[in-house]
Amino acid sequence: MSTMTRNFLLFLLVIASAGLLNAQGGAYGTILGTVTDNSGAVVTKAAVDVTNVNTNVTKHTETSSSGDFTVPYLSPGTYRVTVQSQGFQKSVVDKIVLVVGQE
Repeated sequence: MSTMTRNFLLFLLVIASAGLLNAQGGAYGTILGTVTDNSGAVVTKAAVDVTNVNTNVTKHTETSSSGDFTVPYLSPGTYRVTVQSQGFQKSVVDKIVLVVGQE
């Protein structure tokens, strides 16, 4: 086998291995919840910001018609969840520690 062919096959092996290793990287968690008012009624279309306190990266979503929200694919770490809706006070929950696979 020539040196060029052997190097090409080695290159293909490295590329294929990198793809397999990347596929194993499901090291994420999810923050989810339901936003309700003081009477227990759901709050629809409330703005929800989930911020990683270590990186200051924020993901934004809003609640559904049932008051639910889901923010998937979050790296493990400590988070702050801020919820705002017109006519309501802003609500902040700090120090949510998220680990791999946690919801």
